Amino acid sequence: MFLISKGDKTDFLSGVEPRIKIIVFLFLLILNLLYQGFFFSLFLFALSFLYIVFYKFPIRQFFIIFSEAIFIIFILLIIKSLRQGAEVLFSFNLYFFNFIFYYEGLKEGFLIGFRIFGALSVLYIFILTTSFTEVLSSLSWFRVPKDFIEILFFTNKYIKSFLEDAFTIYYSQKNRLGYINLRNSLNSMGILAGSLVLKAFEQSQTTTTAMVMRGYNGNIPFLPSKPLKINDFILTAVFISGFFIIWLIFSTIYAR
Repeated sequence: MFLISKGDKTDFLSGVEPRIKIIVFLFLLILNLLYQGFFFSLFLFALSFLYIVFYKFPIRQFFIIFSEAIFIIFILLIIKSLRQGAEVLFSFNLYFFNFIFYYEGLKEGFLIGFRIFGALSVLYIFILTTSFTEVLSSLSWFRVPKDFIEILFFTNKYIKSFLEDAFTIYYSQKNRLGYINLRNSLNSMGILAGSLVLKAFEQSQTTTTAMVMRGYNGNIPFLPSKPLKINDFILTAVFISGFFIIWLIFSTIYAR
């Protein structure tokens, strides 16, 4: 997700103070988590999609991210349907196993799935409109522990390199028939995972040595954040109040 950011500042949210966006988007995540139905989550998803279409962001990446979440939601629906509820939706026998799917579990699984969609929508728009440097600088201003910021910094710096190494090893194994059957596949995956762990350990030592030789003392310097203006506080209040009112309206509708 850290590698999605568009890079230019042609849309509305890209020009908004990053600290305001962090506050507002965290508030939206909390509202999405507290909402008991699915209307508000669908609203966040639709709003994010319209924003992407209006400002001509890449739609393909948007759907790729959500297609990955659909698999997780599908597994969640199966687990919740089989383990929670009293009203039987349907059942079937498979060899010696009897599978019973419950309505309450399926409904709860769908509600959790909608919350996942809503949270992903908010997170995607935030990452798309905020550069990684702005995120780190804002977290530093919020007094987030330096160790956490340092981990984020190095993760973003080296994750692409490790992914490239992983794909190189994978395709090399595949060309040598390393995934021809289940046994070979498990063995190849073990070798791949072990190689990446060793690569990460070696890279950590190399990076530590290089940074210490350059005078690194545990502090990552950031440009000082500009003081927040009265307009920033007004904009924050408008965003939070507006979304909270919408959340209350949807909550009232669902309660009926």
